Amino acid sequence: MQFDIRSNVVEVSRWLDDVQKKQLPFATVLAMTLTAKDIKAEEISVMKRVFDRPTPYTLNALAVKPAKKSTMVASVEFKEGFTGTPAKRFLNP
Repeated sequence: MQFDIRSNVVEVSRWLDDVQKKQLPFATVLAMTLTAKDIKAEEISVMKRVFDRPTPYTLNALAVKPAKKSTMVASVEFKEGFTGTPAKRFLNP
């Protein structure tokens, strides 16, 4: 009986380097953005539970700012640009 074991360590190492350089930042940005979306959804469910009959204006006051490869930051913020009282004025407290 004869065994022949060959190794392609160099090929695998190059592939892993490629994954690290290209795919890992993309996966990180995607995970951060999806997490921010989950946080927004949870905040809306908390508003529905805590406030007495919240208006659609109140429930739609949050927006997700997606992460980018350059910034690596995702956030949940109050929407701006509406006429009338901004939601952050009455929701911030």
